[in-house]
Amino acid sequence: MDLRGSLWWRRSASSAVDFTLELWGGLLGSYFGAMVAALVTAMKASAPEQMEQSVRSGFGLGFAFWALSISMVNRVLIQGVSRASIGKKLFKLELISSGDPITWTTMLKRWVVSVGGVAAGGFGYWYAFFSEEKKTLHDLIAGTDVVPMFESTSVAVEYTEETKSFEEIRHILVPMAEVVPFPVRAPVAEPVTAELVEEKPSLADVISIDRKDEKKAA
Repeated sequence: MDLRGSLWWRRSASSAVDFTLELWGGLLGSYFGAMVAALVTAMKASAPEQMEQSVRSGFGLGFAFWALSISMVNRVLIQGVSRASIGKKLFKLELISSGDPITWTTMLKRWVVSVGGVAAGGFGYWYAFFSEEKKTLHDLIAGTDVVPMFESTSVAVEYTEETKSFEEIRHILVPMAEVVPFPVRAPVAEPVTAELVEEKPSLADVISIDRKDEKKAA
């Protein structure tokens, strides 16, 4: 079982939560837009046909404005600060960079591409089913990825027979990430004292000792 594939249902569920928030926000905003449009046309004493058309326009504009506003706050501002949207927080997921560091420009570009993918019939999300890395189109373009939230220094990973090494797991969870090894300190040598140093006799001392021995023998 692919580790990344096993996480796909969590990401799908988190996206469903985010879309639900944006949908309900858009519906509430649409009624507000329709009421404003009806009030404006009533003050102008417009014809009933014009009022009906204005109300429809207000409904559509209100829905689009509020849905996009809530989406931008959730997916750009909140996710840019905490690396997770509301849906991702509920399902313990977070956004990471698979290349350059994540910036506000990255978050905005990712959001714009995701909105365009939804407008194109959800193509940006359907793309993940055909991608080997299971990445959506906006993640691919923005250079980001979604992984389990790292709550501590140890990460629990589901072990399967296909998992061969930690290196493979690391590339699955954090693509293109660089693992920097901790520096290994060389053992510190003990200070050398005068007592530990053996004093070797010099050549003059050896000659002097030999002469003393010769005098004693004589």
